[in-house]
Amino acid sequence: MAAKRHMSQRKYQTAGFIIGLLTAAYGIYVFIKRNFLTYMLLRSEFVFLDYEESRFKFYLDYLALMGLCIFLAHYSAKLARKAGSGRKEGGQ
Repeated sequence: MAAKRHMSQRKYQTAGFIIGLLTAAYGIYVFIKRNFLTYMLLRSEFVFLDYEESRFKFYLDYLALMGLCIFLAHYSAKLARKAGSGRKEGGQ
């Protein structure tokens, strides 16, 4: 029964990773399409919004950007923890 539960949990983890990866991929697309690097590096002083764009699409794009940041932060922290635990004790 424990093995069955472990397999079920593994499926949810895999599904969560795939959903996160797809969200991050769309976030990268939005980052490039909306030219966010220009705003982040202050090359453009104003953010020009398209008022003809639907609100749903606007919020979806910004949620995808937020998902990208969350995905990068989560897996970077996971990688850093894994790299930190691999060091030898007492050695420098």
